[in-house]
Amino acid sequence: MVVEEEEEREVAWTIRKVLTKSDTNDCSRLLIANDLARQHVFPYLTAEAAERVESGGCKAEGAADVVVWDVDTGSEHRLQFRRWNSTRGYVFNNEWTGGFVRRRELKEGDEVGLCFDGRRGRFVFSVLKRAAN
Repeated sequence: MVVEEEEEREVAWTIRKVLTKSDTNDCSRLLIANDLARQHVFPYLTAEAAERVESGGCKAEGAADVVVWDVDTGSEHRLQFRRWNSTRGYVFNNEWTGGFVRRRELKEGDEVGLCFDGRRGRFVFSVLKRAAN
């Protein structure tokens, strides 16, 4: 999917998530459902990166570095995609808390979207809906 800045509001968000408490607290990660990770993240990793993620581990050798473009603020961030051992699910972490939760003031109940921009080789992020106070 190609995402132009002018088209950012027309994006087909392949991953949509209502944030949970664990996505916004000190767990420091955005948990992605296994089926969504397999469908909408793994296809964009190199075979070597996918193998590192599948091998697991909390250290850098068990992660794939990914670039995430925040279309709302026009800023680029570097996250890691990895298997989260405690849940066997997949997460984006490393700079998730500082780069997104704190900077964007994300709260439990906010809905976010992610998709991959193949032309630019990066994931695209947006806050789709803010939780009611």
